[in-house]
Amino acid sequence: MTPEWIAADCTADHLRLWAMGSEGIFARAEAPVGADPLATLHALAAPWLTEGRQIEVIASGLAPVTALRIVPCTPVATAVPVPSDDSRLSLRLVPGLRQDRPADLTQGAEVRIAGALRVLGDFDGVICLPGLTTVWAHLSAGEVVSFQSFATGSLLAALTGDIGGPLETAAFTEALATTRARPERLAAQIASLRAESLLSGLSATTLRSRATGLFIGAELTAARPYWLGQGVVLAGEGSEPYCLALAAEGVQAETLPEEACILAGLALLHTAG
Repeated sequence: MTPEWIAADCTADHLRLWAMGSEGIFARAEAPVGADPLATLHALAAPWLTEGRQIEVIASGLAPVTALRIVPCTPVATAVPVPSDDSRLSLRLVPGLRQDRPADLTQGAEVRIAGALRVLGDFDGVICLPGLTTVWAHLSAGEVVSFQSFATGSLLAALTGDIGGPLETAAFTEALATTRARPERLAAQIASLRAESLLSGLSATTLRSRATGLFIGAELTAARPYWLGQGVVLAGEGSEPYCLALAAEGVQAETLPEEACILAGLALLHTAG
């Protein structure tokens, strides 16, 4: 079966494709990004292609930095056509967002934000996108007003080798409170936790739970202007610890599934043509 169009999303570690038909998704494909993301994209899409028909591919996370759009602006506006070595593909890349002060950029988060807004409807507030890089974005009147990225997931992965999996709630909340009370001691707390894991043989789950609490506690302290007094929506994998952390601050965040947000955002550009 040949798709009507193909949705693609690239992150720092993997590339996902969805074959889209009139009734939604009928096939998925995923692979590590590799040294050449566009070559990986072509390889993943190849089984869905047929001779004599060109299929539109709309991809997030692959547009060059030179194509970034400056905030404030709508999350997405258009997808930029790029040449393809395969005549069966019509490839369009979604530009990310740029902010000069403080310097920041998105490459993929903008599509998730656009999709979340499509799901939510009329929404003014903050959208948080957990991941290897977590993005907090302030939305007003359908535009991204400002955003702030945090390398929390990357730091956690470097320390524990994993940012997913179940958490020990008590270990997480205790570490969260520790960093919220004394965020300036984060580096010392991480060093102490690493030493304890070697000396006392902490389980992988306990280590990850406590490290997650320490890092997210520091992130919440820095991101306070984004969540304090705001309606917050979490969109993405890894939302659970953020829900717990925000709940400890009295903020009840709404959650949205990542895949639904990605596809809703890319579909906006497909239907726009």
